[in-house]
Amino acid sequence: MARYGVIKCTLIKLLLPVLVWNAKRKIKLLKFTVQETKILAQGEEYYLETEAQHSRFAQVNGISLHYLDWGEANAVPLIWTHGHTSSAHEIAEVAPKLVEAGYRVIAIDVRSHGQTSCDDLGFTMQHIADDIAALMDSIHIEKAVIGGLSLGGQVAMVFYDQYPQKVLGLILEDGGNMSFQECLERDPPGVNNVLFQKTYEKLSPNPMESRLQAMEMYAHTIKISTQRDLTVELASMAAGTVRKNKEGKWESCVQIGDRRYLGEPEQFDDPACLARLPLYGRSIRLIFAEISLRNLKVPVLIIEPRSDGDKPRGNVTEQNNRLKAQHPDYIEIVVYPDSPHPAHYKRPKWFVRDAKRMLERVQSINQISE
Repeated sequence: MARYGVIKCTLIKLLLPVLVWNAKRKIKLLKFTVQETKILAQGEEYYLETEAQHSRFAQVNGISLHYLDWGEANAVPLIWTHGHTSSAHEIAEVAPKLVEAGYRVIAIDVRSHGQTSCDDLGFTMQHIADDIAALMDSIHIEKAVIGGLSLGGQVAMVFYDQYPQKVLGLILEDGGNMSFQECLERDPPGVNNVLFQKTYEKLSPNPMESRLQAMEMYAHTIKISTQRDLTVELASMAAGTVRKNKEGKWESCVQIGDRRYLGEPEQFDDPACLARLPLYGRSIRLIFAEISLRNLKVPVLIIEPRSDGDKPRGNVTEQNNRLKAQHPDYIEIVVYPDSPHPAHYKRPKWFVRDAKRMLERVQSINQISE
């Protein structure tokens, strides 16, 4: 083990300069076209329009929680939590279609993301779940479908573990359904992932003079992660990931690989380093769906994107199948072939279709009128 550590450190020292140079070279090549520059500006306008129509704040648990609200007050609520480094605006493109399907869509900015500021970074997935419960109480929602992407799926899983009486159903988009700890133990990411995180940190953009300038770096990331050309909706999402700092300049709300949340990359990727992580990273590693869903009584939709056609995703697919076997009457797994991790960005029609089917299941079980 000691020898492996020496080899790992040596590889980092040798390869990091090369990776940094290569990443910088690629970023220089990621120039926006004239048309894309126009789309970015239109995306900023779309973001501001969405904020004007749907933005709300609630004072809960000592923070000012920002959220977006679409639809009728008496419709079945879907409370959506975004992925790490994203914001409530990640659901904005499909929100109107979800409203047409019969939902009231409420999308939150979790602590220290989007417009939900939080000076104390010693929070966990459980704190975010508490914020959702307090928000539901403050706007008089007794029960809701709880859903989310990636980190948001993890929050949804923790929410059900803590507040099952408030849940009508769960939508887990590639998050919460699998144990991150088990994935690390079965298939450690190794030195490449550590190097990537460190390289990205070195390339994080400096604060910018305008929101539009600050949007650009994240817009590149969105194009890559969603496997789509830049659209007004995607550009709007980039606008939701930046905010003014104390100096009045614009910067990313949360940087990928931020050590204040996840700890040192080598420790976060090491299954044996759980206790050394910050509370946020520790709480992610402690989520086990088989335990949280031990007394499952509501329908669950698991969206499993597969980037390599329809090929099973190793241990993730295995964990999903175990959950299905544990609760065959409640859990539905829907595979999205040739889809990225943020699947609903590339497959919005599929997502709305499956969310609508979830609503029908919820209405049938609870005899909720349309």
